[in-house]
Amino acid sequence: MKKVVKLAFFFSFCFILILLLAAAAIFLARWLDAARYIPARSLALFSALKDSLQRCLPAALYGALAFSLAYACRKKTPAFVSMLCLFVLSLGLGAGFSLGLERLAGPGAYQGELTPPRTLGEPGLILSQGDTATILLADPGDAGGARVISLQDRPLLYEENPPGPAFPELPPAPFDLELPGFITSLGVDLSLAARNLENRLAGGNRSLIVYLGALCFFLVSLRFMFTLSVWPLASATIALLVFRGILSLEVFLNTASTQNYLAGLLGGLLPGEPLPGSVLAAGPGALVSPVILAFLGVLALLVSLPLSRRRQKREAGHG
Repeated sequence: MKKVVKLAFFFSFCFILILLLAAAAIFLARWLDAARYIPARSLALFSALKDSLQRCLPAALYGALAFSLAYACRKKTPAFVSMLCLFVLSLGLGAGFSLGLERLAGPGAYQGELTPPRTLGEPGLILSQGDTATILLADPGDAGGARVISLQDRPLLYEENPPGPAFPELPPAPFDLELPGFITSLGVDLSLAARNLENRLAGGNRSLIVYLGALCFFLVSLRFMFTLSVWPLASATIALLVFRGILSLEVFLNTASTQNYLAGLLGGLLPGEPLPGSVLAAGPGALVSPVILAFLGVLALLVSLPLSRRRQKREAGHG
């Protein structure tokens, strides 16, 4: 019982920590990105925070389950007990967080406003994009200030009073952060997975809970991946790579083309209505993804049984 309590505390701590750190990073990135535009854009504070937290839910689930499964194996918590505990916790925290955040952000919720820094330069600031350059002759924060536009093979164009909305055509301030490709692809997949959860929630609480239940069941069924090697670090590396593959599989299963194809292949055996709002959850087979994830979880459990018995015999022999 003591091991289960420690495991529950460890999972909750990892879930909250990853969620807050990732949300803070996304919110800061959005705040700085808003400051790159001339004039600097303001953010609806609560909407930005809600969006940042929603986008971090898949990262928190995957990360907390990966660390907690490794912790359970290292502390030799009984497999069935640890898997049941983590399944209940991950489903409860994931669904409760999504539903609670959606209720807090309902109609009439306080929005607030956050203005990013506006110190982006002085008159004479040059913004360039490709073969086009814009020289701001007035203060960068003045949306109607004079400017000079330089186009390739054309004379300079002076605009004392830019017609219409002048600044949406201006490029962002020329600074950016280049990230490695594997980090960028991971961020894209996590964003798509978060959007899928939002669409599931838009389709109803039951749709979200069924999907999260199937996903969490599949992830906890992979506990045996953390015991494949006698070296814990090697097992953890293998398991993390598998989790990364599952994230890609999840995104693939929730595309419109995949769901429609699989729903047609099953011949209407699975009931389901199209989920609103995104191609990631469109199509008649809203239950296709949960059923496939649950089926893969059952297969993982069947594979883990002989491996678990073999490991127990080996440990008994050494004992």
